[in-house]
Amino acid sequence: MNEETYEELAQLHDSGGAAATVDQLIQSLRDDKNYDRLFDALLLKKRLEMGVPVVRPTSFDNLPEDRRAEFEEHYINAAREIGELHLAAGSIPRAWIYLRTIREPEQITAAINALDESQAADEEIIDIALYQGVAPAKDDNKSWSEAPSCTTEAMGWAMCVDGRVGRGEGA
Repeated sequence: MNEETYEELAQLHDSGGAAATVDQLIQSLRDDKNYDRLFDALLLKKRLEMGVPVVRPTSFDNLPEDRRAEFEEHYINAAREIGELHLAAGSIPRAWIYLRTIREPEQITAAINALDESQAADEEIIDIALYQGVAPAKDDNKSWSEAPSCTTEAMGWAMCVDGRVGRGEGA
């Protein structure tokens, strides 16, 4: 966000209060496709609505026990939304951060399986697919054995030795 946006938000806070300011912040972050900060802002809004401290908006600290489930549900929904926004923007690794947190890998698996060979060769994608077990077989006809060979440092020699990655039979 730029200085002008901050000034607009400060003026809005003075005239419309915290809730209107947070709503505008959310819209600005959404418009700017600043999804990681949007996640924080969505949780900030929920904490404000709940009347609990807004410092460290993603934290479950300082939440009354009887309000934890309400915040957790909002947290899950916000993480899902941000993960889906990152996927729509084409960033599987950024999406994975959010969808992994809420234990919803299915959309990541589908996105990886939909990649063509050149896109699937990205080291971050290989790490998510193989090391993190999201898409160990890219699809029914093509396995990750066709991914770059074990010279890629991120894949590690252990995967080559135990046979999860190779260049075909006997690799």
